[in-house]
Amino acid sequence: GTWTSGNPLIASVGTGSGMVTGVSEGSTVITYSLGAGCTATAPVTVNPLPTAIAGTTYVCVGGTTALSDPVPGGVWSSSNSGIAAIGTTGTVSGASGGTATISYTASSGCAATVVMSVIAVPAISGVHSVCAWGDTVNIHDADTTGLYTSTSATVLNLGNGLGKIEAE
Repeated sequence: GTWTSGNPLIASVGTGSGMVTGVSEGSTVITYSLGAGCTATAPVTVNPLPTAIAGTTYVCVGGTTALSDPVPGGVWSSSNSGIAAIGTTGTVSGASGGTATISYTASSGCAATVVMSVIAVPAISGVHSVCAWGDTVNIHDADTTGLYTSTSATVLNLGNGLGKIEAE
């Protein structure tokens, strides 16, 4: 038999396979014909995808960030809640370092996805106390791309994950 679509601008169908592919939002009829006048039809509705998920696509371990999708009534999910958990309102919580796919599935069953990166910041190593007025201590972090800052001491960023704290 042969497969055809009543409107290939809505949904196309493989003539030999019957594989239906959504092209644009709307409805059409898919027909299977044996060529001897015998046919079977099925209505097909092509639903729109939810709009793209908006928001920051990274979060630190222990932190949160908000995602959103303007299509109401959808459901949020995470491919790995041990890395990035997501609540019913779109708030992502970073659980451990890595990536997880966050999905927003509309009531139509169509989903929009985004890859969420959860950044694990390694602990700073070295002495964590200094004496006042001119004492210094060197610190180190395994992540060599960050910068050290302080609200109450002078910090020198020496590069390659090294820093020097000078008490004031």
